[in-house]
Amino acid sequence: AALATTASGTAPVGWRLTAALLSVVCIYVVGLILNDLCDYRRDCQLRPDRPLPDGSISLAAARLGCLLALAAGLALAAVAGRRPMQAFLLLTVLVFVYDFQAKHHNWQGPVVMGLCRGMGVGIGASLVGWPLLAIPAVIVWTGYIAAVTRISDRENAPSALGVTPWLPTVWFAAAGSLIWVMAFVGDGRAWAWTAALPLLAGLLRIVLLATGLSRGTQPPAAIQHSIGVYLRALLPLQAAAAVATGRGPWMVVGGVLLIVVWPLSSLAARRFYAS
Repeated sequence: AALATTASGTAPVGWRLTAALLSVVCIYVVGLILNDLCDYRRDCQLRPDRPLPDGSISLAAARLGCLLALAAGLALAAVAGRRPMQAFLLLTVLVFVYDFQAKHHNWQGPVVMGLCRGMGVGIGASLVGWPLLAIPAVIVWTGYIAAVTRISDRENAPSALGVTPWLPTVWFAAAGSLIWVMAFVGDGRAWAWTAALPLLAGLLRIVLLATGLSRGTQPPAAIQHSIGVYLRALLPLQAAAAVATGRGPWMVVGGVLLIVVWPLSSLAARRFYAS
């Protein structure tokens, strides 16, 4: 939504923005639960410490939670408006396609997962009528998550990743460059250099990560850890997007909070999966 606001020069109504943001959270929860339900038998063999195989959460509770999150997401998307509702329905289809079919294929899985995250950005863009510059934003977010998902497909066995860890780095740089350009095109020109700071910090972190991952064969634990680092790198990216809008102090405060949360999320990751 911040990117779309920067590109269009108009800001969405606050309550519609809140409803759209919460609808994305709901469908994200749906995707997480549905993924574990679909992988239940596989996880019982390969990852018995997951919440469903180890009995922390019952299958019935997971199914109920999935349905409730989907219903809440639909209701919130409807409140956000016709275009967000359409984008939400498309995102829902992508989530189900990924969990039931695409994730079992080497290239379909990463692409569809990337599109899921891209359409999350798309719901924000739909609030202000899909400005032209929002389309590249959807593309770069899609590319970044697709590249990370490609790495995660190899997290269950020792793997030589080669140049694969550099793909998210390229997409991160593209997303950061787009945010910076949009700051100059929109109202965020005065904040462009401030927005560059979290972008450079995030880029440096994943460059260091990619340098280590591209050397030799990596154990599953190292690959699994890297997925969390890549996902948490979205926080400085989103912080920069918030600051680059130039839409008043509340967006700057939001960006600062995201930067503060970034290192704290590393501590949380010791107990919880990054997703």
